[in-house]
Amino acid sequence: MEVVATHVFRFVMLMLIASFTVGQTAPPLIQFTPTTDTIGIGSGCTPPLLTYSVYRDSLAADSIIIRPGFNTTMGYRDSIGTAHGLEYCAFVVFDSTAHWDYDVWYQPIDTMWIYESAFAVPPDSALAFYGKFSLTVYVQSETRVLDSLVQVFHAIQYGLGTTPEHRSISDFTLSPNFPNPFNA
Repeated sequence: MEVVATHVFRFVMLMLIASFTVGQTAPPLIQFTPTTDTIGIGSGCTPPLLTYSVYRDSLAADSIIIRPGFNTTMGYRDSIGTAHGLEYCAFVVFDSTAHWDYDVWYQPIDTMWIYESAFAVPPDSALAFYGKFSLTVYVQSETRVLDSLVQVFHAIQYGLGTTPEHRSISDFTLSPNFPNPFNA
């Protein structure tokens, strides 16, 4: 079912692009799927990991697929607050010429201590993330940036899920030391 929906979506987007590009070269159109403000990633005892790969498609729709790494979950909340788990999310680039290159950049928004500055993320490598950050895809031709799109992520490491219990002393007594453990 998901494959059929993907092909229908691609067909509609290609028709839309074709309607605007009669006799001219169209700029690429970038979309992120699923459509949401923030993607959440989390993990247990290990840091949350993300990986991405670029898939080139003969139908002129390339994908930058982002997947959770080892021991990491990924998901989002829709407009009514329902949680949805994800196996992957993607930047989809509709490229009628199939000549563009892609760069993915990490930008910290609210990090705790790791990755304090922006950098290019290499494809097919797992990176640990903490706090709130964005991934930006730049579509470029030679040295010129043609288009870009930003997606926000929020990463947390939730550990074992233990919560400290704070108890106060309600009663105190002192009992005699009988039998005396030091008496031979």
